[in-house]
Amino acid sequence: MRILVATPPTPYRLGWYCQRALEKLGHSVEIFDFDRKFFPPWKSQFKLNQRLIERVSQSQPDIIFVTKGKNILPETISAIRQKHKLIAMNWWPDDPYGFPFSKRIAPYYDYYFTNDSALINGYKKAGAKNVHFLPFACDPEIHRRIHLSDGERESLSSDICFVGQWNPIRQEVLENLTDFDLKVWGPGWKKKVGKRSKLRKKIFGTDSGPYGEDMIKIYSSAKIVLNIHLWFGENEDGINMRLFEATGCGAFLLSDWKKEIPELFDVGGEIACYSSVSDLRRSIEYYLNNDRKRQAIAEKGQERSYRDHTYLHRMEEALRIVGDG
Repeated sequence: MRILVATPPTPYRLGWYCQRALEKLGHSVEIFDFDRKFFPPWKSQFKLNQRLIERVSQSQPDIIFVTKGKNILPETISAIRQKHKLIAMNWWPDDPYGFPFSKRIAPYYDYYFTNDSALINGYKKAGAKNVHFLPFACDPEIHRRIHLSDGERESLSSDICFVGQWNPIRQEVLENLTDFDLKVWGPGWKKKVGKRSKLRKKIFGTDSGPYGEDMIKIYSSAKIVLNIHLWFGENEDGINMRLFEATGCGAFLLSDWKKEIPELFDVGGEIACYSSVSDLRRSIEYYLNNDRKRQAIAEKGQERSYRDHTYLHRMEEALRIVGDG
């Protein structure tokens, strides 16, 4: 099958993982990079969209597969669908907080995939017909246990690590954990956390944050990898990449609870969850004092992610849905 993937092809981003998986499944994949930062200032969003229309005419794909695609105008998708016999699909990765924008573009696609199962009816009410829950995944060639040098382990290791961008909810949670051996990595923390905060001393790395191999090394050196969704305490649904990337690395993951998680992992057997800050502290203390149980859960979590939650699984599922439609 010929698939044109409209995505920034930056390594370790969603579109890059999808491209790798689709090629391994035997499909012919081309990339259209819609990231506007590669377009000079005098080339407008309209020009970008015209370029996509031209690319589709040249490539004649069976499917145009967009990941997020905020720079792609709905009118562009309509024009492509009217002119060509193809399927237009979008994997939107920013729910629930991206829903107000996303629901406006979803009806223009033949198939729409979201990381938040609770929003499917909302999309349908907005006019989208074929909407499906598609969680993120891991790539076993990337997300894996990795050997660390003595120097790397000394500089990276911690009882608890958090890797992710700053937001006020996450800071509030982590301010309650400063008495633990905690390391925080990711964009925004050094700029946003005040010098008087005890959390300031727990921030490591550059402000651009660790990605790829650097992130994997951090996961591999921590006893507990902490997950705090951006919408912790606000929404009980919608899941992020960290669930699958950390477990894929063979790390012990302690995540805030979301209603989709029990459908994907055995809570308590493959990952652990918390529902409040006090619950989080109790869980940290428990698992730091139970090495064998923590390590067993980490091993089972990796086995589950490799068995059910890789990008090969996700691309097979998405294409099966499209084919059945």
